[in-house]
Amino acid sequence: MFLIDCVVDSGADFCVFPAKMGKAIGLDIYEGESIITNGIGGKEILYFHKVKVEVFIKDEPWTFECRAGFSTKLNTKGIGFFG
Repeated sequence: MFLIDCVVDSGADFCVFPAKMGKAIGLDIYEGESIITNGIGGKEILYFHKVKVEVFIKDEPWTFECRAGFSTKLNTKGIGFFG
């Protein structure tokens, strides 16, 4: 489990997390479906997996499954979240 304080990008096309988070929860991120994306950070390959996410809104947990992309660029830049 990761506890992360982050800003939500409500205009993002995908839920995207750093590749190192995927590796930490046991995913081989490169086995996921790869999609080339182009955004503010430029062109990049995201590797998608189905994951369970829990967020806290006003101290209440909200849990859901989503199709999330994992990014090697975000290992050093931060987190993009929501679609």
